[in-house]
Amino acid sequence: TECKKLNKQVSVPKKYLADCHSAAGLKQLALKEYKQTLSTLDAFSDYDLLGELSYCISQIYFSDNKLKNYDSAFYYAQQSLKYARNIGSKKAISESYGILAEIYKKKNDYKGLNDCYIRQMECYDSLFKKQVEQQTYNIKYSADTYTKQLEIESLNNEKSLRTSINIMSLVILLIIAAALVFI
Repeated sequence: TECKKLNKQVSVPKKYLADCHSAAGLKQLALKEYKQTLSTLDAFSDYDLLGELSYCISQIYFSDNKLKNYDSAFYYAQQSLKYARNIGSKKAISESYGILAEIYKKKNDYKGLNDCYIRQMECYDSLFKKQVEQQTYNIKYSADTYTKQLEIESLNNEKSLRTSINIMSLVILLIIAAALVFI
């Protein structure tokens, strides 16, 4: 109710409300909320939110038995892909290609299906490559940190050893000096 009163100012909470309706199985109500939220945004505002809304609408049109409309699902999936490309989100691009592939599959368009799967795999590869690069960096950083800690410990041990040798040398010299004085 509060979302409806404020209209444009609370697009994200309205989207979450629609998500709740969708999760509860109230697909028609969710679709209505998603579309209302989408209509309150201008095309140049939050591309991430626009993409998410378009993706959710596409999912409902594709998967809900009462609302099955592959043409509408296709339209909104393309919109989702457009917004995902604008923000450069590999994950969102991949998800958009995934729903497009499913739509092509239902339409028996195997050329489109193949193209979407290839592009989706390219996104996965890119995401996987970034994850591997990040993990490699983390491992290298940890190894460098561990090596530096070992160097510091080695220097501290060396310093401690030198101190011990110096003390022992001093004690020996004092014993020799005491022996010479005694003699």
